[in-house]
Amino acid sequence: MALSGAFPANMTDFKSTTTLLHSVGSFGCYIAFLVAGFWLPSLFRKVNSWHWAATPSLALVIASIATGFLRFAGMASIGQRITFLCFFLWVALVGWALWRANSSSVPPNNSSKPTPLRGAA
Repeated sequence: MALSGAFPANMTDFKSTTTLLHSVGSFGCYIAFLVAGFWLPSLFRKVNSWHWAATPSLALVIASIATGFLRFAGMASIGQRITFLCFFLWVALVGWALWRANSSSVPPNNSSKPTPLRGAA
């Protein structure tokens, strides 16, 4: 993402170096987002304290793909903005989940399992 921000696209010359670097950064970031976006929810479902983040995470990834089709429907700028919104909301969601997992109010690791009743064998 930083590569695409450091090299703005030159829309009058699509073969320029800055446009190519912008495209490599944009597509590379989006592909990494898609890989993480489809892979992480399956891991989130395996851990009880992360289970809540699986569905919203996957929904944001699917929404980013769906809004990408707006670019081909003549609404390229709106589609791009909504796709970015889904991407940054996903980053915020995963970041908040990481912060919450590191919080002192959430039990560490797998200690969120219920404790056995007293006197149970």
